[in-house]
Amino acid sequence: VVSIADLSTVSQRTIMTGTAALLDCLNLCPGLHRQQHASDPNKGEYPAAVAMDSGYVFRIENPATVHYLQKISKTAHLTVVEVTNIANRMSGMDEVWEMLFATANANAISIMAYMIAASLIIAVIVLLILMRDWWGLFVILMLILARTLNVILIRRRSHLGWSGASEYGKSDLLVLLNQDRSVRIQGNIDDVKAVTSGRWLQDMKSFESSVAAVATVLVYLNAALASNATEFGKVLLILLLVVSAGLLAVANQWTKKLQMHGNILE
Repeated sequence: VVSIADLSTVSQRTIMTGTAALLDCLNLCPGLHRQQHASDPNKGEYPAAVAMDSGYVFRIENPATVHYLQKISKTAHLTVVEVTNIANRMSGMDEVWEMLFATANANAISIMAYMIAASLIIAVIVLLILMRDWWGLFVILMLILARTLNVILIRRRSHLGWSGASEYGKSDLLVLLNQDRSVRIQGNIDDVKAVTSGRWLQDMKSFESSVAAVATVLVYLNAALASNATEFGKVLLILLLVVSAGLLAVANQWTKKLQMHGNILE
């Protein structure tokens, strides 16, 4: 039953990294079936923004960026955010590593917490095999499959959509959020447009919705089948889910930057 708790830890991780890494498949937390709901974290707010150089007024349409601005801004304060492109500076090995685990916006504490959470599942699988608890092992593998399906869907949906014609020069935006909060976003025009315009997750196609439904059913089916595991196996499963959720929450808390479409906001 713990596995179907509606925690937002997995969704928050998806938002902060702008996608899903392959190593996420080994991070099993309550609420993993709600990862596709990470597309609307801004609570319906689309704040107005004004270009400081031209006076052009528009709205920030990227829900993940709005969520990040809500998180870092303070009432009656002006917060300055710099947009830096990292995609153009990545080597081939850097790109491979980013597919496995998003490190561009991470620090030592968040990396350590994330890696410990990912390694816990290996230890639990080994223990279940040694105990010959095949039902417990089957439940773990079902959760990994559900998590993998969600990771694949997020990676498919998180590609950069159309953000306007390419422009040269610097951008300087003043964003006005509710509760009298203001944020100034600075960076190259194309980079700023990439993180402010459009949706960061594309709408799911019909077959993608079907895959997401299968992943959700697997999680709920897991809750029913877990009762067949041994008592010690059940304890291991509960500890795995609870401790992994705590470690991933620590990783999220210490991730201070937003990674989005090859850019870092800080």
